[in-house]
This record gives sequence, C-alpha cells and structure tokens, in this order.
Amino acid sequence: MNWYVYCDANPLVNVDWLGLATIAVGGDAAAAFLLKVGVSGQLVMDLNGNIGAILSLEAGGGTPSVGAVWTLAMTNAERIFDLSGIGFSCGGSVSVAGASGGVEFISGTAKDGTNVTGGMVVWGYSAVPPLWAEGHGQFTASTVVSLNWIGEDLKKEAIDIMDKAFNSLPIDVQEALLNSIVPTNKKGLTKNKITFTGGVKIESAPI
Repeated sequence: MNWYVYCDANPLVNVDWLGLATIAVGGDAAAAFLLKVGVSGQLVMDLNGNIGAILSLEAGGGTPSVGAVWTLAMTNAERIFDLSGIGFSCGGSVSVAGASGGVEFISGTAKDGTNVTGGMVVWGYSAVPPLWAEGHGQFTASTVVSLNWIGEDLKKEAIDIMDKAFNSLPIDVQEALLNSIVPTNKKGLTKNKITFTGGVKIESAPI
C-alpha cells in the first residue's frame, strides 16, 4: 500500500484514526467551592480488545457545586494503558431541579509522547439551586488496572454495558463524540459509527 496516497496525499494532516480509540463508562463524584476536588472510576476498553478499570483523582477550580454523575468518555488513545498518568479536562454542565448534564474536553499525553484528546458527556444529580450552570477545569491523575484476565463471558457483559450506555445517548451526542476522535474527511463525506457486536469497533462509511 502507498501510505502517502492512503493519507490523501497529506500524511501530516489526514491521519487514519481507525484503530485508535478508547471508550469508558463509569461514575464521578466531585465538589467545588472555587477549589474543585473529585474522584472517578470507569470501565474502559480499546479497539485492540484490552479491557480495564481506570481510577482518577481530580483537582482544579470550578463554580460552586456538589454532585455525582454517570460518565461516558471517548479518546483517540491507541490503548487503555495510554490513559495512565497526568491529564487535563475542562467543561461545564447545566442543572434543572437537581438533574444535571454536561460535556467535557479531555487532553493528555500517551506513554510514547503522542497527544491524547477526546470528549466526555456526564449526566446525574447535583446539589445546587433549582436552575444552575457551572464550569470547571481540572488536572487528573489516573491509573489503569488491566482486566484482560477476565473470561469471555464477563468481557461480553462489559461490551453490553458499553453498548447500552452509548445507545442511551441522543443520536447527535453520539455523533459528536465519535467525530471528536474520528473526524470526517476534508470533504465531509464520511459518517462514523460505533458497533459493539463481536467487540467494540468504529466504522466509517460514505454519507
């Protein structure tokens, strides 16, 4: 294969992102009174078949709020183990009568020095006034524990959890998450989707 042609004659810009992705679902609890602290735990998988648990401590700043939320995150990391270490995230959420939802941008550096970026959506409960909006930025210290030793039955259950969590999101949110790590080509003629049958994978097809 001519790799230069494969990258649409511009290997510096038009990179093939397929095969470079992680997806994680879990929970996050945090409190902010200008200083923000929190802790999160997620089940995480990559497109190479690795599965693990990612545990993170968070510290930064944010609008006063206290809450616990479900999270679903996607990044362009090649392996789940690239998510270990120090990272940064920022975002915001809106709460109505205690129910909250929001988005975050994720960034960090993999072990090989490449940049890791992605997006996360959150939804849950916040102990704030009836109508409230908050913003925050924080550093994260994360550790990934491998669960590759679990049996195939448990791995299938984990994939099913990913499937249900992802498909519970509105279609436009699903597409925004996918396109944040697997961008459309420069002509905008590629539509990305994620499938869970037989293992987590991302597919691209002409619109």
